[in-house]
Amino acid sequence: MQRPLLEWVFSKTAGMSPELEEIWMEWYDYHQLMMCRMPGWTWNYRLMNLIGPEKYVSLYRVEDYEALKLIEGWPRVDQGKMDPITDNIDPAALQDWEDKVRRGLQDTGKFTFTGGATDKNPLDQGHWGWRYLAGAALDDPLLKSNNPLGTELISVSRENDARWKEWYGAERFPALQKLPGVLMAGWYGITTEDREYEPGYNYISIFELESEDDAFRLGDPDQRIPEAKAFWEDPAAEPYYALTRDVRTNYYKPISRHWGFKK
Repeated sequence: MQRPLLEWVFSKTAGMSPELEEIWMEWYDYHQLMMCRMPGWTWNYRLMNLIGPEKYVSLYRVEDYEALKLIEGWPRVDQGKMDPITDNIDPAALQDWEDKVRRGLQDTGKFTFTGGATDKNPLDQGHWGWRYLAGAALDDPLLKSNNPLGTELISVSRENDARWKEWYGAERFPALQKLPGVLMAGWYGITTEDREYEPGYNYISIFELESEDDAFRLGDPDQRIPEAKAFWEDPAAEPYYALTRDVRTNYYKPISRHWGFKK
């Protein structure tokens, strides 16, 4: 059985004025509604930071890689490509872009990053699908509720990928699932079809929490419970995290959600 793909976009707003952020957030809600109008895009989920470096994250359920290609024509402001490729973009996404331009937000992509982001291309705005690896799968039953979430995003070079993946799947991810307050977790790996360069990030774990308090019990160094302190400061994990290029851990509360109607 082929499982759906996960698509995500992290956002920061440092350097964005409060007035612009209000307009941007209003558009983003419309944007997520329009994404759900495309075939194969089932739902999306918007969350705001409780702990961690990224203020927002958007999560999307995409039926398959063909559905992901419906936004290949989305403008790449990070590459100076300001115009959509109309033959490669779904009409709903094109309408969405036109509304973004109308609101004067076409350059706000610099506040977001996706799985392709690298040191050489830190503002990558390309869309990447993430395939299920282990744990709870999308809709079965991960992310069917409005619980707070934790995310751990990992960047590993190809040289260290096999060693990292074997250890994380066998030891680290199972231990994450057993932390107090974690209801369930899913582990995903990035797709690289039709890509010309190595992506910046390889893996993401998403774990649902019982409450916002659990985010602080697990993620706040000053409030961590002993089990969380032992997990995040485990000396046995240090040699493996030394293999990574970057690790980003965030905790979020949900703020909006959209579901697609039957296409």
